[in-house]
Amino acid sequence: MSKAGTIRVSQIRNAFDIDLVLPEGFSFFQPYLQHWIKEVLGVGGEAYVTKTATGSISGLFIYDDDEKTEQSTHSQEKSSTTSTS
Repeated sequence: MSKAGTIRVSQIRNAFDIDLVLPEGFSFFQPYLQHWIKEVLGVGGEAYVTKTATGSISGLFIYDDDEKTEQSTHSQEKSSTTSTS
């Protein structure tokens, strides 16, 4: 990871396993992020963190299973709608 501008994406499996030291002003929601990660993981969701080459956190991606979409599900729904028209 010696290239400038390289970003590493890691899955968070436990909210307390990550050192969530964020840059000042990272997010208005900064005080709540660790709690939300814990809650989402507790209901079966997923969380990812992106870090720069120097190890600084540059982003978080948090979602639960209800927010997941699968291309195959949408394709099946579209084909069944099309065939009944």
